[in-house]
Amino acid sequence: MKFEPTMYTERCPVCQLPSVNAFKGAHFEVDCVSCGPFTITKEAQIVLGQGKLSPEQKANASWFLRLNPEHSLDTQNLAMLNRARGLDVNEKGTALLLALSKRYPRAGDLILYNSLVVLPKLFKFRDAQEGGYPQNLLTKDSLSPFEFLAICACRDALELNWVLQNWLLKCGYLEPGPADAFLQISLEGWRLIAEMQKVGVESRSAFIAMPFAPRFTPLFELALYPGIERAGYTPVRIDRAEHNNRIDDEIIAAIRRSRFVVADLSLHRGGIYFEAGYALGLGLPVVWTVEQSALDNNEVHFDNRQYNFLVWKEGGYDDLAKRLSNRIEATIGRPR
Repeated sequence: MKFEPTMYTERCPVCQLPSVNAFKGAHFEVDCVSCGPFTITKEAQIVLGQGKLSPEQKANASWFLRLNPEHSLDTQNLAMLNRARGLDVNEKGTALLLALSKRYPRAGDLILYNSLVVLPKLFKFRDAQEGGYPQNLLTKDSLSPFEFLAICACRDALELNWVLQNWLLKCGYLEPGPADAFLQISLEGWRLIAEMQKVGVESRSAFIAMPFAPRFTPLFELALYPGIERAGYTPVRIDRAEHNNRIDDEIIAAIRRSRFVVADLSLHRGGIYFEAGYALGLGLPVVWTVEQSALDNNEVHFDNRQYNFLVWKEGGYDDLAKRLSNRIEATIGRPR
């Protein structure tokens, strides 16, 4: 959460859970306790309000937005929320376990059980479909668990608790801590985490390494995302400040969990080369894309020019999406 808990009195335009919404020009800047931070145009918010998302669609949309922080929603890409795939039970459980391992990275770290329990009263306000949230219910302890809803794409508190009780505890990946009201990741849990952090040869995820400049937003939304999705995979893009020689743990883990990487070399960015090179070092396939002008101006590093690029021009995003899905299916195959 970016703000004080008592400020989250409004409704998220996507999931209807507590959020802070600030109108800036032609769009709203939203910080939702479940979806995380994103922006949405006023027109898109109206369209979204007219076509209600089902509880499952809300859960999947929150999962997508949490996976792609600072995403910009408008009327052209709202369909991405409707199409966001759901997670099966195993994926929900492993997603929650991985999230806990990031928050509690040392063996023996104690996890307060109540930090995973969503306050049912807040769901009653959400289900009322109108009005805001009372400040007296908004504390850090009451709002923090909502992040886990999005991380494992759970529809409500009951589903999140089921995943916690039946997948993590009964399967032995979490165990009671040495003190009452605490849990900790078990030895079996750490073994599973280590296994999941290996290269994801059976994964349904595809990591995208690309420039984050505003000019490249249509490339992601209209070409790379739908092209990967049509081939049966889930696109993963982790927005970060640009870097030259450093790749952080979250990006490393995301690449290792992916089936392949799509790398766009339209801008000469060391981080993108590094991410693609790391994937190649792991033996993961890399699908290369580049803007025509970058090739024409010899802006692609000479070590990479021998690759078979999918070349695109501004505005030709539908064509790139089709060629990308064809390339993925032809060289990598659809997920089993």
